[in-house]
Amino acid sequence: MMEAISLRQFFACVAKGLGNAGEEIEQEPDESDSDSAVKLALSDDSNDTGSNITTPDVEEEVSAFTEPVPLPVGPATSNLTLSRSDILECFGQVKLMADDKIREFGLDDISRASLAGSSKLCTALVVEAFDKLGSPLRTATPGQLLDRVAYLPQNGHIMAYIYGFLEREARLIDIDVATGQITRTHLAVPRKTSAALLEEMLAAHPESAIPNRLVYYAGKHLAGVLDGSTDGIRVIFGSAEGRQLVQAMYCDYAFNRMHYQQMAEIVTGISRRLTQPGQTLKVLEMGGGTGGTTNVMAPVLASLGLPVEYTFTDLSPSMVANARRKFSKQYPFMRFAVHDIEKPPGVELMGQHLVLASNAIHATHSLHVSVRNVRQALRPDGFLMMLEMTESLPFIDLVFGLLEGWWLFDDGRTHAIVPTKDWAKALHAAGYGHVDWTDGHRPENAFQKVIIALASGERMKTRLPAPTASVEETKRAVDRGDVASREADAERLVVSYTDGWATPALDSTVINVDDSTTSTTPAVVIVTGATGSLGAHLVQALAERPDVSTVVCVNRHSSSVPAQRRQTEAFSSRGIALSQAAQEKLRVYETDTTKPQLGLLPQDYGWLVSHATHIVHNAWPMSGTRPLKAFVPQMQTMRNLLDLAREMALGKPKRRIGFQFVSSIGVVGYADTSAGPLVIEDREPISASIPGGYTEAK
Repeated sequence: MMEAISLRQFFACVAKGLGNAGEEIEQEPDESDSDSAVKLALSDDSNDTGSNITTPDVEEEVSAFTEPVPLPVGPATSNLTLSRSDILECFGQVKLMADDKIREFGLDDISRASLAGSSKLCTALVVEAFDKLGSPLRTATPGQLLDRVAYLPQNGHIMAYIYGFLEREARLIDIDVATGQITRTHLAVPRKTSAALLEEMLAAHPESAIPNRLVYYAGKHLAGVLDGSTDGIRVIFGSAEGRQLVQAMYCDYAFNRMHYQQMAEIVTGISRRLTQPGQTLKVLEMGGGTGGTTNVMAPVLASLGLPVEYTFTDLSPSMVANARRKFSKQYPFMRFAVHDIEKPPGVELMGQHLVLASNAIHATHSLHVSVRNVRQALRPDGFLMMLEMTESLPFIDLVFGLLEGWWLFDDGRTHAIVPTKDWAKALHAAGYGHVDWTDGHRPENAFQKVIIALASGERMKTRLPAPTASVEETKRAVDRGDVASREADAERLVVSYTDGWATPALDSTVINVDDSTTSTTPAVVIVTGATGSLGAHLVQALAERPDVSTVVCVNRHSSSVPAQRRQTEAFSSRGIALSQAAQEKLRVYETDTTKPQLGLLPQDYGWLVSHATHIVHNAWPMSGTRPLKAFVPQMQTMRNLLDLAREMALGKPKRRIGFQFVSSIGVVGYADTSAGPLVIEDREPISASIPGGYTEAK
């Protein structure tokens, strides 16, 4: 029915659906009989089912469907010539403002908070789908072997992606490379339902409401698509809700509108530099779809004050028909045609100054073939400007991965979405000249870019400059307060809490230690903060290891809940189920670690000195408001743990002790990376830390 773009074709489709196999949908629309067909339908009041519908109401709806659309005129001829330098300068100006544009649209937090929540929502949706398909991710125990869910052969691509997502992103499974065997990991599934997570996301991140509603809608149908009870086309385009959500994604989502505006600003800038009045600017949009780019570009082109011919094309006749009904009256300079990007353009589509394509070219079999076809539509002085995702995101794959067309590629890609270097390679191979794309200091630039490619000419040696950090960001990065004073405070604390720890006996032990006993003796691991989220998972992972004999949970004192019960609740609240053997390895202490010998009874402390082999220090108050001096108790705990480690190392037999401290990336937030992006695991000055007591204390 979606391919019926005239009333005559619609009636033919209904007739065929009712069993009249002789009726075929016409390939070309014939609007000439629409009015008579409507009159016939309205005059036939013998059908009692429709007798309660008044004629004026029906006429209003039908008129909207059958209003006459002027036939497209032939393509315009034009002697307008674009300047290469004008194109690059206008693009370069927009590129320099990329970071400012992100802030202008309120999108300067999506890479950190919003996308993390979106991935959690995707995880919950996949877990719920697997529940329906009989694969118990929610109830499976750590280490349990899982069977693959059954799915239709045509869904092999989306199924492979989902298993990859569960392994690499959600970390709920491990897949053996050699055998393909799937094993449940220790990580818990999201405790909240996808519906609850969606409501939280809508409240916390209203700027991302559209993609979150869309992925929730699509994800609720994932099980049905995989088992064949429905399909992606029916889910995404076969209901009013699906169509509205997809259209909102392309037309209303701020992240897309921001890039459409960048494209419009480039065209506006070029138009102001044109010096040939009366000549027509010819623009061709390929893969126009729901009209997201057209919504922005058509009014901009109408305001330029010069002759314009804007041709809207799409592979789908219904999409073209919808665009024609929507835009043709308001923008008489628009033409409409069905065109497949994977095929060379017809002569009526050639001679374009600009070809626009928004998230369309990637959905083809071959990038190389498609961009070569696009170039045939361009004049030698023209250029391609496309909007393309350059980094895959789970919510995108969970929505559009339901469509078989998302997996069309057979050109060596491993995913429909590829980075900019792959686009540049394909475009240059197709004969384009200089290729460039928007970029900037903000991380949000990574997900989607406006890419331009000149139809001809030489490549520039370097790309146009990208923006640097904004004045505000630079000020925050440079103005860190009185660093020297904080450095002095930190050094005093270091001296205070390390004084007297290192001894000649300890140094000689480190040099002469015999590691052979360590390699053969089962580990006894002390874990602080074992009731926290990370701590509970650490304890689980350690207790399930065969080379660990005991896990000692050292938790802060609580007057209301016994230590053993708190530890048990820490596991259950996170969906952690320990095997019986793992439970028997646990020792749980409740104490004040700031006191001498960690506040433990002498016999318990003595046992640790004699038997413990590793310490994982994971207890630290998560506070961004406390000053450095407020963390002094934690430094005393650290010293007490180091004292314990020293005594363990000097015990009988002497042994090497593992000491791991859970730090924070904020500790090296301002570390010197001039020599490379990696921060060496070594002592850094306080100036390397993001200012704040939490990071400076760590």
